[in-house]
Amino acid sequence: MTLAIDSLQSALLNGITTNSTSAFKEAQNHLRPNAYLSTAQALAIYRNAYKTRLLECLRADFPVLEKFLGDGLFSHFAADFIATHPPQSYSLFDLGARFPTYLQASCPELSEQTPAQQAQFLLLIELAKLERLQLEVTRAKEEQTTSYYEPDYHSEQELLQCSIEVPKICQFLRCTHHLLPYFEALKAPQSTVNDVARPIIEDTYIAVSRNKFRLNMHTISDWQHLFLQSTLERTQISASPICVGDMVSQLSESGQLDRNFLIANLPLWLPIAVSRSYISIS
Repeated sequence: MTLAIDSLQSALLNGITTNSTSAFKEAQNHLRPNAYLSTAQALAIYRNAYKTRLLECLRADFPVLEKFLGDGLFSHFAADFIATHPPQSYSLFDLGARFPTYLQASCPELSEQTPAQQAQFLLLIELAKLERLQLEVTRAKEEQTTSYYEPDYHSEQELLQCSIEVPKICQFLRCTHHLLPYFEALKAPQSTVNDVARPIIEDTYIAVSRNKFRLNMHTISDWQHLFLQSTLERTQISASPICVGDMVSQLSESGQLDRNFLIANLPLWLPIAVSRSYISIS
């Protein structure tokens, strides 16, 4: 039976890019063996090359996680992830978007583990999340603000009147470990897992941002994270920047942060936040 070219292409594509045995056999029916390879062997070359390319992409996206797990265990997780979550996008950038979620879903029930085991499982998940966050911030589109000015941060009136928002080139991560120093040490080319001391268990927040072409990663305090997260949520609802005074009122009236504390600390921290692209101000 002769198939239309689009149907033939679809059959071959499914045979190469899926784990379906029936799709593989269907694709074989449209091939002819040669003097060296059977139809199954010929098709397997393309299927294996496709899987190998996807594995290479995950290794490139998660080099620190691979170093932490070791090549064998990383390859096991990556191959199972590709089999259970085949790519749905034309862009290889999207391939690893769900990998941290997959690792978290694959994790054993933490309540049944020892504290040491819990820390080990959470650490690998947080490493995966941080590496993915780096990629997303690196690729995020930087929006051009229509106006910008540097307020007098020490003038309470001017400070409270300026408008702020969290740009798309900034994202946050909550961790159960003091993760960033460990991540940076493990990322060093010559380092190994045995060379780097395990991070202490401590709730921390990391801000990942991009200033022009430079990627920034810093540990931020809990109140700074709360201020940034609240600002992000409010501006997403309103689809526009929000006045600092409104954020101060919201946080103080809800009992989350003291007004006097914010008035005292924002003039010192906001210039840093702006310089690291945590916040755009207008």
